[in-house]
Amino acid sequence: MNITPIQKSGWLELRVEGRLDAAWSEHFYETVAALVREGRHDIRIDALKLEYLSSAGMRAMLRAHKELASVSGTFAIVRASDFVAQTLSMSGFDSLLALDTASEEDTAANAEQAETDGTSLWKRGGMSYELHELDLEAGMSVSSEGDWTPWQVVEADKCSNIPLGRDAIGIGTGAPGEDFAQAKDNMGDFAAAAGCVAWQPGNGADAPDYLVQEGRFVPELIAANGLRATGGFSHLLRFQPEGNAASLPLTGLLDAVLSATRSTSAAFVALAEIE
Repeated sequence: MNITPIQKSGWLELRVEGRLDAAWSEHFYETVAALVREGRHDIRIDALKLEYLSSAGMRAMLRAHKELASVSGTFAIVRASDFVAQTLSMSGFDSLLALDTASEEDTAANAEQAETDGTSLWKRGGMSYELHELDLEAGMSVSSEGDWTPWQVVEADKCSNIPLGRDAIGIGTGAPGEDFAQAKDNMGDFAAAAGCVAWQPGNGADAPDYLVQEGRFVPELIAANGLRATGGFSHLLRFQPEGNAASLPLTGLLDAVLSATRSTSAAFVALAEIE
């Protein structure tokens, strides 16, 4: 099976040729997952030359569909051979995978319409940006947590017990525990977003540990210091390099965030690979 990426005006198209069966399904999924990690969140499949599609292949497509849905992206089959279209239809997956044969001109027209519905596109500094309005009235309240000064002894009265559920983002130094006595020897850098908290224990551990909000459980940390913001996001900003540009400096990302929100300050979370 061959997979050829082709950059279109508003999405990345993958031209798939050959057989998408058990032997190739994992390769297909990993290819899409790697592209998602690179920031490619709008992917179309050209399956016109796909000769065969098995249940394993359909499962790989569904996994790719869910992977992109989890980051508010899109996944669709824009062209399909008669066999593939019939297989998807008989399996009931045609609507799930948004089987579509619209032309590139039709899709471009839809993209232009999207701009009037709160979406804008722009290019700057070798990067391509896609901005979506979520809630223009949304905002975040930021508070300073803990009163510990680096290089000083951490004391109980300098720490704060803070919840870090899905409505909060945060960074700082801390650790989980029922009380300060349990947490003090594990204090380390932490980052929190979307009900997930990861921290690097300061006790010599080789790998970070983490907590995830589930059911009635809400992650909490005893923080020696840090920043915690609660509220909602006003925008979703996607960005990716154009041409040979490989990375975006943190200052460039901050400039894009402030320009997008037309603000002098902003709280933001970036899902990105670090170079």
